[in-house]
Amino acid sequence: AHTNPSDSGIWLRVQLQSTANIRFIEIYNREGGWWDRIVGLSVFIKQDEDFVENCGEIEGVKNKYDIACSGKGNIVELSKEGNTVLQNIAEIEVFGESHCEVQIPNSNCDEA
Repeated sequence: AHTNPSDSGIWLRVQLQSTANIRFIEIYNREGGWWDRIVGLSVFIKQDEDFVENCGEIEGVKNKYDIACSGKGNIVELSKEGNTVLQNIAEIEVFGESHCEVQIPNSNCDEA
């Protein structure tokens, strides 16, 4: 995934199928150049547009970031404010528990 350059900030989001008790986030950096672009991105757990937990800022350049962060939400957001260049992320994995017993594609078990 990547963003466009911006002078007012950028964000990348993972929208979960339903609200979950998030416990852990793994972020895989892009390979093949521009590895340093990830440095300074902030990681948040959100419920819709409301901030639930600030999981901190990505520091240093490496292949994988393991982020222990707990909160109940349906979005994991990586963002940076101000003038910033294009951001590249290879993969984001979110770990936790959903209250849904069965995940059905294109369903929203929050309504159940």
